[in-house]
Order: sequence, then structure tokens, then C-alpha cells
Amino acid sequence: MRNLILIAVIWSFQISFSFAQLQSWQDTTTLFVKERGYLKDPVRSKWNSHIKKDGSNWVISLYDRKNVIQEQIQYADEELSVRQGPYNAYWNGVLKIKGQYNKGYKHGLWEYYGKETLLIEEANFYYDQYHGQRILYYYKGQRKRVENYVKGALHGVSSVYYPNGSIAAQEEYENGVLQSGAKYYDIQGSPIEKSQLPIKLN
Repeated sequence: MRNLILIAVIWSFQISFSFAQLQSWQDTTTLFVKERGYLKDPVRSKWNSHIKKDGSNWVISLYDRKNVIQEQIQYADEELSVRQGPYNAYWNGVLKIKGQYNKGYKHGLWEYYGKETLLIEEANFYYDQYHGQRILYYYKGQRKRVENYVKGALHGVSSVYYPNGSIAAQEEYENGVLQSGAKYYDIQGSPIEKSQLPIKLN
């Protein structure tokens, strides 16, 4: 009986040790981790992560069960609490979102891609707020909407286009408030009322 207990204890210790090795293996500045506290959402918790030091940042690459890249995030600190630098998100290994973080906030140009890696949106951010130009595209690459922002509020001219490239609407905003003088057009370019527009503006 004592021998059985001793064998069970040794076997349990070996399993724990092997499991610990699987959970975290370090080789110089590259750290492979099975699970971390920041992977608490239901999708990321099923992915494998590869963490490495790159200059002053920590880079996390997340892979699905087939070892296909899903996301790359950079952090400024070893605790992985402040996003800093380039960010990439993928769908089946194909780039879908590309941007930059500064002090944990979206900052600078962000690009979003749709089918066949076509650009569907590009937007400038200032600490998580739209700031500057934001452009949305139809799936075939034509401009759909061009907006201008100042710290999260629409400001300046916003234009909406038909799929054939002709102008559908021109509206002017000041600090998020629509100004008078907005112009709307049918697909042939003739002026119409806003209620007559065959496409949605939002």
C-alpha cells in the first residue's frame, strides 16, 4: 500500500512538472506561454500565444489551434498592461486590421480590410478618438464616404458617394453639429431632397 501511495505521489509530481513546462518555456528573450491573465475573453483564451521582447516593447503573437496567426499586439511593459506600437489583426492568416497604439490608445492611421484584402476603411485617431480624415470604401475599392473629425466630433465637409463614384451628399459640420446648406444629389447628379436619397448616409 505504501508503495502505491509513493508511486502516486511521484507520478502526480511528474505530471505537475510537465504541465508547468508546457505552460511556460523561456529561451533568452522569447517566452512561450499557454495562458495569461490578459487572455480572459472567450476567443483569445483558446489561442496560443508567443511573447518576445523586441527593443523596448513586448510583442505578443496569437495563433489559433491550427497555428495560424490571428493577432499581434505590442506592449510597453513586461506586465502587458499598456499597448504601445504596431497592432495587426488577421482572419485566417490574412491581414484585416492594421494600426498603432500610443499609451494604450488608438493613435495615428488605422486601416481595415475586407474581402480579398481590399481596403474598406482608413481612419486617423488621436488617443482613441477620430481625428482628421476617415474614409470608407465600397468593396470594389471606390470611395463611399469621406469625413473629417476634430477630437471625435465631425468637423468640416463630409461627402457621400454612389458606387459609380458620383457625389450623393455633401454636409458640413461644426463640432459635431450639422450646419445648414447641405446638398444632396441623385445618381445622375441632379439636386434632390435628403429624403429622396436612394442610399443611407450612415
